[in-house]
Amino acid sequence: MFFMAIAKGQFIPKNPQKYLGNTNEITYRSSWELTMFLYIDQHPMILGWLSEALPTHTIHQGISGIPYRNPLTGKWSIYVPDLFVVYVDKNKKQHAEVIEIKPMAEVPGYQGKTNKIQKARQIVNAAKFKAAIVFCASRGWKFRIATENELFKKPSQI
Repeated sequence: MFFMAIAKGQFIPKNPQKYLGNTNEITYRSSWELTMFLYIDQHPMILGWLSEALPTHTIHQGISGIPYRNPLTGKWSIYVPDLFVVYVDKNKKQHAEVIEIKPMAEVPGYQGKTNKIQKARQIVNAAKFKAAIVFCASRGWKFRIATENELFKKPSQI
């Protein structure tokens, strides 16, 4: 099992023209996020991206995020996904995708060994992800979860 290493810092993109927000405000909160930021910043098919924000036309009451009801508290909250990415595929078709970076143990439906905190996070994440799927679909975007399985594939698995 992979563990998300504690890391935090400011990310300075090599391709600042791709970043759709203020490049002075890009913060990674784990080594996994840093890995993804490095990848998308340098990938030639990525046209633009945001970290912890959605495009400004999706702001709700001044907050760039997705409303959802927390099943543990019953209160409404805002889910701010890790990434918003715009890219072109091999057929030159443009796509927009919201990506959440999570360890498998916090993904709803994970059947491996978990502790109480991870189980609680699975419950909350199920509500967040359900809201994100609906939110993204209504805009023609995709939603996906990137876990250690996607982030750290061996070259022979890619």
